[in-house]
Amino acid sequence: MKNLVLISLFSLILLPNMLKADNETPSAKCQEVYKTCSKQGFVEIFSVWDLWNSGSLNISHDEWVTMQLEKHFKVFACDEVAAACGSDRAPNTQHFLEQYTTLPEVEWERNTPKESGLNLIALEMAISEASQISHLRSLLVVTNGKLVVEKYYSRKNDPRPQHLQSVTKSIASLLIGIAIDKGFIKSENEVIKPYFPEYFSKPHDERKEKITIQQLLTMTSRLNFVDNPTYTSYKDINSWWDPGRWEEYWYSDNYLDRPLEDDLVESIDDQVAVYSTPACNLLTTILRRSTNMTTKEFADQYLFGPLGIKNYAWMHDSENNYIGGHTLALRPRALAKIGQMILD
Repeated sequence: MKNLVLISLFSLILLPNMLKADNETPSAKCQEVYKTCSKQGFVEIFSVWDLWNSGSLNISHDEWVTMQLEKHFKVFACDEVAAACGSDRAPNTQHFLEQYTTLPEVEWERNTPKESGLNLIALEMAISEASQISHLRSLLVVTNGKLVVEKYYSRKNDPRPQHLQSVTKSIASLLIGIAIDKGFIKSENEVIKPYFPEYFSKPHDERKEKITIQQLLTMTSRLNFVDNPTYTSYKDINSWWDPGRWEEYWYSDNYLDRPLEDDLVESIDDQVAVYSTPACNLLTTILRRSTNMTTKEFADQYLFGPLGIKNYAWMHDSENNYIGGHTLALRPRALAKIGQMILD
């Protein structure tokens, strides 16, 4: 679906007994186990964020990112905790985390810079300058579908996938496009109302009945949240980062559907763009409800699987609804493979 807009530009490896079948709703007990585990993990994540923002951590940016990665993987490991729910065995979270040190990288056909016809002097200058960027952790160059340069500047021996933040939104939009192409969703112009009867069956802002899938993809739904620039009609915040609101969001029981509860930005322009990370979670909920598959199952069958991507992780809630706005973690080779697919 070439007319779909990419918003920017791991679902976890299934365990043998993971929360029953992936497309089933886990038991109420296991849902509570998962909620408790993930909430504890997010408390630690927010703690590290607060220490970093306050300047209390006398460490490098890369060390801070490593700390964040450790905390995120504790939340990923909540799947193993929930998998042991209701059984006599103890969760083997350490084994779960160690899986990522043995999962394979994406295969790439290689070529040399010289054979690729690249300017070798300019390439060496780029590699040298990249090594001086403190926040940069890898540099991959692909030419004519072949991997020409692969450099890692930090955590060289860490095979774990890295948190992509809002690049997740682009992956979610790709999956929606595939679902339309495969006939699971009629069109990006479809209104979202039928997918969320829990919200629309109770008193609600009737203007939200006109929100379409395309508006979610293009950030024009006007659903507001804290990672927006402040609008003249929205006075509650003065910056994109409001820790209290984010914690309220993560700790709610159903944070994937919660964006519908947010107010609309008042505007006479129906196409006004309002950046909202939680609103993208509505996309993965629509994906699940239109395909009767989890986002992981759908991605493995139609996107990650065909590209050979196995080493990835993706957070979800206690009912296996995956987060469309962020929390996807991929290896550099995998992300490059997706980029090559888009070019193709």
